[in-house]
Amino acid sequence: MPVQPNKAIVGGNAFSHSSGIHQDGVLKSQKTYEIMTPESVGVPSTVLNLTSRSGRHVVKHRMEALGYTEEDYNLDGLYSQFLKLADQKGHVYDYDLEALVFFSNLQDEPEHFVLEYLSVHSGVNITAAAVVKLKVGGGEPICDSAIGNGPVDAVYQAIYKIVTFDVVLKEYKITAKSEGKDALGQVDVMVGYNGRLYHGMGLSTDIIESSARALVHAMNHIYRAQLVEKEKEKQATDSVEKRVED
Repeated sequence: MPVQPNKAIVGGNAFSHSSGIHQDGVLKSQKTYEIMTPESVGVPSTVLNLTSRSGRHVVKHRMEALGYTEEDYNLDGLYSQFLKLADQKGHVYDYDLEALVFFSNLQDEPEHFVLEYLSVHSGVNITAAAVVKLKVGGGEPICDSAIGNGPVDAVYQAIYKIVTFDVVLKEYKITAKSEGKDALGQVDVMVGYNGRLYHGMGLSTDIIESSARALVHAMNHIYRAQLVEKEKEKQATDSVEKRVED
């Protein structure tokens, strides 16, 4: 039977902290709010969720874990942008936090990949097929088609053809966000790319559309992470050149 997230000891939230006070306490001493270690019950480690309730301490801790020093960013400015982003999307991930260091207006930037058209053909005893059209950057929309083991797989195979990131789908979850025949279905996906996990979310009354939007959302995170890496390399090169000149 499914285990509810708030179940003591074995629930998904048992060793997960979102409150700034709890996060600060756990960072100072894990025993403050945990009477046992997560490893003792098979949980890899304590999870500190980055939300609008998180404080400066956990933001600084995550930046240190990502390899940044205090000289690499302004904590007050980063935290201010972090709160705006957290209010907008709820849960902020490491790649979001890292992107805020380089792109202060992250929440206002247009998406690089935009779903413009989606058509799916599926049924009993037939092979599912999908046609997807994505607008990529400021260029012309790109259209492609694919078949798959069902409508969602066909859509994803078509998106993989357009967005050539070598990703691996790690998690796929559907949740009903309302009731009745017009209920909104939320799809959450987690994809792996270059050793890091990226989250995507889609919401629609059509679960196939939700699935497509979730994957496209994750692809946009990967694209932004690539921009961050290029900016880091550029800054590192500029720093070396400046030292040589000095």
